[in-house]
Amino acid sequence: MFLKRLHLRVASIIALIGTVIAVAGGAIVYQQSEETLLTSTDRLIQQLADSTRKPAAISVYVEDDILAKEITEGLIKNDLIRSAVVTGNTEDLAVSGTIPSDETGIEIQLAHPFIEEQIIGKLTIYPARSFILENVSNLSMQSSLSMLLVALAITVAVAVVTNEMLSRPLLKMSREFESVDPSDPENLQNIKQGSRREDELGNLIKRMNDMISATRHFYQEEKLLRKETEKLERQFRLLFERATIGIALISLKRGVLQVNTAFIGMLGKIDSMQDFCKTFNEEHTVNEIVTAIRSQNGTSHDSADLSYYVDGKIRWVHCLFAVVSEQRLNRASEGDVLIEVVVNDITERMKREEQVRFAAEHDPLTGLHNRRGGEAFLRNLITASSIDKPFVLMMIDLDRFKPINDEFGHEAGDKVLEAVGRRIPKFFSDYTCVCSRWGGDEFVVGLIAPRSFISDIDIQCKLLIDMISVPVPVEGVGKCAVSATVGAILLRKESADLNTLLVKADELMYAVKRRNRGEHQVDTY
Repeated sequence: MFLKRLHLRVASIIALIGTVIAVAGGAIVYQQSEETLLTSTDRLIQQLADSTRKPAAISVYVEDDILAKEITEGLIKNDLIRSAVVTGNTEDLAVSGTIPSDETGIEIQLAHPFIEEQIIGKLTIYPARSFILENVSNLSMQSSLSMLLVALAITVAVAVVTNEMLSRPLLKMSREFESVDPSDPENLQNIKQGSRREDELGNLIKRMNDMISATRHFYQEEKLLRKETEKLERQFRLLFERATIGIALISLKRGVLQVNTAFIGMLGKIDSMQDFCKTFNEEHTVNEIVTAIRSQNGTSHDSADLSYYVDGKIRWVHCLFAVVSEQRLNRASEGDVLIEVVVNDITERMKREEQVRFAAEHDPLTGLHNRRGGEAFLRNLITASSIDKPFVLMMIDLDRFKPINDEFGHEAGDKVLEAVGRRIPKFFSDYTCVCSRWGGDEFVVGLIAPRSFISDIDIQCKLLIDMISVPVPVEGVGKCAVSATVGAILLRKESADLNTLLVKADELMYAVKRRNRGEHQVDTY
């Protein structure tokens, strides 16, 4: 707990570092001082020995033991020298002090006063090692302690300055910052700076105050935005629930997340995207759209007109699929895809379109395909035909139809056309074919004929003419009889143009009509 306080931790670290530096510095100073004092002492002893070299040489030369004794006595009076010995060529002239048995003294050769190359004796000096070491140790310890005290004084000064300039302001700022209550952004107060600071700490406090002010401002803006959002959400919820179109949010992993009343009213209760796909007759189409959206290959939306059955009746809806990219929803499940499905009932529109399309492609009198509606089917049959199952095109024209219109009126003529329009499809009901009223009293039949039909195609044409020639009862008139002339083209090529076949069949039919009405002719192409 103690070291969790920043200012205390900083002071402790500074004290620790200062102490370590002071101790290490004191040790270094002690060692260096000891070496320096020992070297200085050795040099001083050497200087004392050099100063007595010549007097000692003279005492040896004249063999004056009294002079030699005075020299040694004078040397041992110095605290640095324990004992001294002047030795001639044969014996010691003077000995002063106690000669240690375990130490080697400093020997100085004594030269002849007049002949420097001739050595006549020596001066041996034994330093007071214990005194020297004790003295050197005391002086080194004093230097080390002085260094230690100076280092500690500097450490204390640095700690005090750091505390006054950094730690205390930081502590004060920390306490001020602790008083800031983030749970109440609306009442956030700036940190009190005290005396205006122009340093980094002052800049930090300024920036923190700027952040607090910005937070307070953003909170107020967010509060206003939240109120507007809540208002819009209520409005959206009202629109969502009361919308006449079905709306659903479906997760590919978590199933149906949300639906409105209109969606349930159209499609019933659906729990997953799989259930939604199976609802429609075009299940494969819906699966393809969902797969494309799941693969995220750039497809973010798609739409399709889909059908399904309710109580045995077909219904149609227009479905719009759109990926929901709102992050708050997407983060609910990693890798999940949310799809918004908008369903609009288009059953009545599809019925009207079907009626319009039927009226555009069918003859209103007979119910057969008209020229426009029949051409597309005829081309498909040509494409689907083969050598084994060739395509046959029949051009049928009614004979003696105009007199019926002229004698009995158009109503009677219409009755005849209606009857013929029923008989022709009935005759070809066992074959893949299309029957069309080409215009007026002309009919066109196209079929893919099996071998049995081709082998007796003449008989089939005759039977068709006989069926058409059966009199038609007309109320108020009696029975009206017509005949028919047929021109049939049997396609033997792999492919052919429909217009070419129609021209050939028409020319063949009129050629037969010119020879003898009520007959037929078959030709190949």
